[in-house]
Amino acid sequence: MQVHANRPGPRPLLEALGRLMRPAPRPPRGPAVSIRASRHHDQAALSRFYVELGHGTLRRRFHGALNGLSPARIRDLTDPALLTCGQVCSRVAWCADADGILVAAHGLWRLDAHDSAEFALVVADAWQGEGLGMRVMRALLDEASRRGLSRLHAHVLRDNTAMLQLLDRLGATPEPDPDDARVLRVELDVLPHTGLPRVGLHLARLEGWLRGRAAGPRAPKSARGLA
Repeated sequence: MQVHANRPGPRPLLEALGRLMRPAPRPPRGPAVSIRASRHHDQAALSRFYVELGHGTLRRRFHGALNGLSPARIRDLTDPALLTCGQVCSRVAWCADADGILVAAHGLWRLDAHDSAEFALVVADAWQGEGLGMRVMRALLDEASRRGLSRLHAHVLRDNTAMLQLLDRLGATPEPDPDDARVLRVELDVLPHTGLPRVGLHLARLEGWLRGRAAGPRAPKSARGLA
C-alpha cells in the first residue's frame, strides 16, 4: 500500500478528538462542582468571589487593576429580569459542599438584536489548572446554543496563555485587536441546539475546528466590540 507523505493519517484527528472529549478533571480530594444560573440571593457570594481573586487573575479578567465589582454590577449579574429577557445570561459554578463556595463565574452579554454575544469566564485561583474552565466553557456554549446564538466573542490578553489554549481546543479564532496591542479578539462558533448527544456535539465542534484550520486566519476586523 502506498502512503502519501503529505496526507495526514488518522492519528492527529483521533488525538484532536480525544482532547475535545476528555472529561475535565477535578482536584483529587476536592468536592464535586455543579453549574447553575445565578440568582438574586447570590449577590453577597459573587461580590466576595471577585474580592478574593488574586491580582493576576483580576488583571487577566478585566485587563487592568480592579478590586472587586461594584454593587450595581453585581446586581446586573443576578437580576432575574435581565436573565429572563435574554439580555444577560450569567451562570456560576458552585462548589457543592456545605458552605457553597463559589469557584467560577461566567456570563453572556447579548450586545444587540443579532445572534452574537460577548462572553467572559473567571475561575478561582485555587481551582485553576484543574479542568474547570473547560467544563464551564462547555456549559456556556450549551446555553448560548439554547438561546439561539451562533457566535461568541471575547477579548483576551495575549499573555493569558491558559485561556487562549482552552479556547484553541474549542476551535476559536484569534485576531489582533486594532485598538489594543495587548489584546486578542477571539471568536467561537456556536452549534445549533439540536438535542444531539454530547459526543455528537464534540464531533461537530471538531469538524468546525478542522475547517477553521484549513481556511487559515481571518482578516482583522476594523473595530472592536464592547469590553
